Amino acid sequence: MKNPRLSDFFNDLNNITLLQGNVRQTIVKITDFKNQLTEEKTQLALARTDAATVRAYQTSQKNETDTVRKEKNDLLSITKGQESKFQTLLKQTKETAAQIRSRIFELLGGGELSFAEAYDYAKLAGGATGVRPALILAILDRESALGRNVGRCSYKTAMSPSNQKIFLEITGTLNINPDSVSISCPNADGIYGGAMGPAQFIPSTWRLYAEAVSKITGRTPANPWNNADAFVAAALYLRDAGAAQNEKIAAAKYYCGTRWNRYVCTNVYGRKVVEQAERFEEDIRAIIG
Repeated sequence: MKNPRLSDFFNDLNNITLLQGNVRQTIVKITDFKNQLTEEKTQLALARTDAATVRAYQTSQKNETDTVRKEKNDLLSITKGQESKFQTLLKQTKETAAQIRSRIFELLGGGELSFAEAYDYAKLAGGATGVRPALILAILDRESALGRNVGRCSYKTAMSPSNQKIFLEITGTLNINPDSVSISCPNADGIYGGAMGPAQFIPSTWRLYAEAVSKITGRTPANPWNNADAFVAAALYLRDAGAAQNEKIAAAKYYCGTRWNRYVCTNVYGRKVVEQAERFEEDIRAIIG
């Protein structure tokens, strides 16, 4: 009514509508730009982590090769090239079944078991999923993760807000004080941690597998800090990741999720897991005769 002409009113209305449209477009552009910056920051953080992981892998491979070469040279020096004596001493240097059973198995998410105990859990999980126990052991072996520090952090500071909510639901159902359990820490670039228990599942992933885990272990609700549940959860994930077709890729997916096809995931973690699985396969043959 304040406009002297009705057309002025509609002109003002059109201008407001146009302005609102421009504001919406600007907000969309700002949001897209923010998402792009976040993605670039994540990619940079991953690149730094990958570079450190490759260096650690190269160092571990060199140390392992040097150790094997030294052991062989020592044996050859003792036997002075006598092949039969060399083979006899080589057999004597291998661990006995009892030594293998009692060897300490360090879990990916922290904690320790004897190798015999770890193998029992892996057999349970493998029998229910079709994933070979040696692969499950290699996935959950801390050495396969090249010393990645799972950390001892609080969910309040290390976990994404969306996973915090699920985490509290999980601990509430299990009647666990959420402040009494530790989770993995964020990395040096601030990317969220939040992985739980021996299998190192984040809460949202654990929720996807909890019911299937319970059907196998009979424990309801499934507990990510329980060894049997964790081994079964790891085996289920590996099965779904295609372990029957390609164990290296399945291992890469386990450690790296949707970004599994990065070089460091397939050719460092994936390869190391498969190599470790072959060593565990020898250990298993030794203890079962």
